Amino acid sequence: MQDDDIPIITNVVRRDRRADLTLTAEQRQSITNEVTAMTNTMLDELLNDTAEQVRAVLYEQLQLRLADSLPAIIESVIQNHLDQRKGQ
Repeated sequence: MQDDDIPIITNVVRRDRRADLTLTAEQRQSITNEVTAMTNTMLDELLNDTAEQVRAVLYEQLQLRLADSLPAIIESVIQNHLDQRKGQ
């Protein structure tokens, strides 16, 4: 992202216009509740997406470790069975 991509607010809000923006306690509470609800929804989505990404990475790493270890496991099991047959 370059500086040119960042939106810049060019309209100046004058103090006399801000007087029209006074909110009641109920309106402020309503806005707070809506922002909180939307934030919680976004947080849930981000956490779910992140959990899926982490699960995918861990699954891939486990598969690679298993693929690396499986030949030695199989060889060990076969060797144990062969040694047991020789001992009989």
